[in-house]
Amino acid sequence: MMRVLLLNSPWINTEGEYCVKAGTRWAAVRRKDRSLQYFPFPYFMASTKAFLLKAGFEAHIYDAVAEEWSKEECLQQVEALAPDLLVIEAFTPSIAVDLEFARAAKERTGCLNAFCGAHPTALPEGMLEHEHIDFVLMREYDFPLRDLCQRLASGHRDFAAVGGLAFRDDEGQYQLTAPRNDKFDYDEMPLPLYDELPMLKYTEPLSKFYPTARVVTSRGCPHNCSFCIEPLVAGRNYRQRSIPKVMEEIRGLQERFGVREIYFDDAILTIPRTKKIAHGLIEHGVDVAWTAWVDWRIGLDDLKLLRDSGCVGIKFGVESSSELIRTNVGKGKLVKLEQIREAVGNCKRLGVLAHGSFLVGGPGETRETLQQTIDLCFDLDLDSSQWSIATPLPGTPFYQQAKDEGWLVTDDWSQYDPLSSCVLQYEECTPQDIVAGMHQVRRRKAKQMLTDPRKMATYLWKTFRLMGPRTFVRDCLQKARFVASNMGARG
Repeated sequence: MMRVLLLNSPWINTEGEYCVKAGTRWAAVRRKDRSLQYFPFPYFMASTKAFLLKAGFEAHIYDAVAEEWSKEECLQQVEALAPDLLVIEAFTPSIAVDLEFARAAKERTGCLNAFCGAHPTALPEGMLEHEHIDFVLMREYDFPLRDLCQRLASGHRDFAAVGGLAFRDDEGQYQLTAPRNDKFDYDEMPLPLYDELPMLKYTEPLSKFYPTARVVTSRGCPHNCSFCIEPLVAGRNYRQRSIPKVMEEIRGLQERFGVREIYFDDAILTIPRTKKIAHGLIEHGVDVAWTAWVDWRIGLDDLKLLRDSGCVGIKFGVESSSELIRTNVGKGKLVKLEQIREAVGNCKRLGVLAHGSFLVGGPGETRETLQQTIDLCFDLDLDSSQWSIATPLPGTPFYQQAKDEGWLVTDDWSQYDPLSSCVLQYEECTPQDIVAGMHQVRRRKAKQMLTDPRKMATYLWKTFRLMGPRTFVRDCLQKARFVASNMGARG
């Protein structure tokens, strides 16, 4: 039987830094002294494993990032399993490391290598330039991977019949097949499989309770945010699981892992969809806390319904204080400042945590708009916030715009990290300005934490539950050094 290994391959894990890859839309390097430990659950990879098993293949999944394996430790695991096909979900800032790992794995085991994910989908021919990469699975990769495995297992090399695949033919020429357009019933797709994965290490920073688990109830997004990779990977065909199937998944997580909170990580949760989930939780008697991305335009009555169903926190995409920048990235019609302020106020009235997501360095950014966005976040007095540098990832409209306008300052993919590097130069805002803005945010968040006992207590309790006593003490000392070094800094 053909053996397939789906791998979230190692990237960076040092005394001061670690990384996030599969399970997030923004692969990035994180500092251990600045935030709560965060490992996202590789939902799509776990779903694909279940899909392959259902099709009759031997499938495995390893998450080297969450396991905190070194390159050598992971290679030893791969060598012990000896897969026929190694599938790596590769990302823009880590692509050089991903390629090198695939080369080493092939040398150790002789396996075939397939890359999938947004970066390979955008640049399939660039991946095939590397002789040790045999296939690129484009867009949603579960169906292309199943069909590829069927060809490989039968000994046939008619790969042109596999939709959504890039490969080299017998003459060494690159071949890209047409994308698949599967109109499938999402309920017929098997639920993710959790064995082989360190489930208790997966976290969500906004979560109020632990253990936490991630659930995705739909695929695709009908919106057109220029910086987002979701349309590139999953398209705009919005497909949803039925509510009973979602409830089945949540109950399974509760029974098996004692999960106390669910994070719904759909690319988009419209207000009607969110209300259906809330009604489903109530009607099916599923007692669980939950958080999710939700549209800012949600009203007080609907927010009460969410709270009554178990909602303890909501993420809102603010992006920028500037309506021009929000419009430039495709969110002008989705976000209005007056709605933001109203939604945050309603969350506070109902005791629901409010989390804001901000993007700095979008098209049209100036030093003035950058400072206004930072000030807006702290004026809103959110319970938590996340910040990313606008990064034009290949395959997005934002990347093409940045190339056309001459904004890009480098083609070094390792610099396309939304937490630490800026690769864009605007007339009124430099990369240095944007990175300095991110540093200012971190300093202000540290000071805010120290002056708010409630936030501090919530953070400490969550960290203790997640890490255990010994690691908790070490983590606190590490973060205390960062806070102390920034308390006297301006901003």
